Amino acid sequence: MNQPDRTSSNYKLEFAVFALEATAQKANMPTKELFDRLNRLGLVQNILLDCYETLHTQSRNYITDVILEALQAWEEDNKKQQKE
Repeated sequence: MNQPDRTSSNYKLEFAVFALEATAQKANMPTKELFDRLNRLGLVQNILLDCYETLHTQSRNYITDVILEALQAWEEDNKKQQKE
């Protein structure tokens, strides 16, 4: 049985889906809401995809913590910038 070629893009997307679902579960929020919040700040690209090489070797707990911490920090920074 032939398996389809797997590219790094496939791995990154699979990882992003895994990370989104795990983080949404940990934060007790719908995955779509988490995705929208991360995407609005550019964090889907900047963390989930661009940091794939580092993050995919870490534990589920570490990954979810990094995502939630980044989301909180970037949202706070975004609010400060809007007030200025």
